[in-house]
Amino acid sequence: IVTRDFSGLARFKIGYLAQPNLLLYTSIGAAAVNETWRMPAAFGGATDTRFAVRPDLRAGVEWAINDKTRLTVEVGVQPPVR
Repeated sequence: IVTRDFSGLARFKIGYLAQPNLLLYTSIGAAAVNETWRMPAAFGGATDTRFAVRPDLRAGVEWAINDKTRLTVEVGVQPPVR
């Protein structure tokens, strides 16, 4: 069982305006999380708490359909610490 007491993300985003309504972008950042791993009693009942900072890399496309509606597609990688 994994619980997260705290989770946060900071990202820097930079993009290129390919068309007046089409933005291509990439972002880089870091995600911080305080995780507690609890093993069931049948497996020894151990508990492990760790504060982890993971890199966060993403790229995406944002299309402004009109002045109030946007469609965004984004892919990202957030490698595990363990």
